[in-house]
Amino acid sequence: MKLDYVYSGVAYRGRREQRMLAVVTIGLVLLTVEAVLWATGFALRGNWHLSAVHVAVAVAGVVTLALRRRADIRVLIHAGLALALVYIWLIALLAEGITKPGAGVTHYWFVVALTGAMLLFLGEPRRYTILYGGACALSFLVCELGLIQSAPALDMVRDPQSQTVMRIANHISVFVALLLLIAVFIREIADAERQLGHANSRLEALLENMLPASISQRLRREGRTFADGYADCSVLFADIVGFTSLAAATPPASLVNLLDGIFSRFDEATDRHGLEKIKTIGDAYMVAAGLPHPRPDHAVAICRLAVEMLDTVASFPGLQLRIGINSGAVVAGIIGRKRFVYDLWGDTVNIASRMESQGLPGTVQVSESTWLLARDHFDFEPRGDVHLKGRGPMPVYVLTSPRRAAGAATAATASPPA
Repeated sequence: MKLDYVYSGVAYRGRREQRMLAVVTIGLVLLTVEAVLWATGFALRGNWHLSAVHVAVAVAGVVTLALRRRADIRVLIHAGLALALVYIWLIALLAEGITKPGAGVTHYWFVVALTGAMLLFLGEPRRYTILYGGACALSFLVCELGLIQSAPALDMVRDPQSQTVMRIANHISVFVALLLLIAVFIREIADAERQLGHANSRLEALLENMLPASISQRLRREGRTFADGYADCSVLFADIVGFTSLAAATPPASLVNLLDGIFSRFDEATDRHGLEKIKTIGDAYMVAAGLPHPRPDHAVAICRLAVEMLDTVASFPGLQLRIGINSGAVVAGIIGRKRFVYDLWGDTVNIASRMESQGLPGTVQVSESTWLLARDHFDFEPRGDVHLKGRGPMPVYVLTSPRRAAGAATAATASPPA
């Protein structure tokens, strides 16, 4: 079976109905074959009464089998189980009788019916299990303990050799039927485990798409929210310039496809540089470097990503990106009880957001802390002091290009303003 879906309630109900149909089909086939064999045996012995009873049961089994694809599955189940119970009681009373405890062997078919009923109603309303399971168990105990005393209503072949053959055949049939039902049960459990394992893998993959792998594993392991401090990391905010007016003039489907095309390429670039996408907010994109796994080149790595993001948006006519980066300490973690999101807090995050919101279209604006960490790898132009809300004037720099000349890694291209 192709396991290509999450094990949802709809999928589970579908699988349950398939299992029910399989069990009912096996039971009806066994019942029909058994009835045909006994009808033939009794006819050869000249016992036409018992042969007619078995022929009637065989015909009922064939008709039910023919209708199994058309009839409602639950109607079919109730019809099949009712037919089985009536058939077993009929044979026990007509052919063998119940003259002393444990005298007959036909009533062992109640054990088969009980096993089939329990398997059929796995996951179904408990009343069905109680109804049919209780009827089967009670019938078996009544016959086995001899609570009903009766002689055979119809004469069977009385020679010892024929009785021995019938008893052996009956025991073998019961044994084979139980083995088949147990095999179906084992296959059902194995199939459920495979599908649940597949669903768990899909859900884990989905969780790891929402959270960094180490964070999702920790969340599953600890089962609670948490937050950690990181002393050295870099945070990037990117925003599409003029997106509000673009959204007003673009059909919703086209707008979503545009954002998906841009952000999908951002996701690929973020993974390629070994950084962590934190979230998207509308047309804003947030990335962090240096967490949850610290790295000494976090500022350099995130600046490389910023340059690639600018190049990506440049391939979309009429669009520009504004990027802001800051480096420092943050708190990162998961809080709340619903819709877990890995998020960052702290002054470093606020300043990175201000770097973006007060930057220039088509540029990467960085704080002094990021400039100090990345100046040996990139060319920057000082923009002077920019007034940041809540912080006052701060020196900022605009990234112009990566350094490519040999030996440039040890020189600074700009100095902090006085």
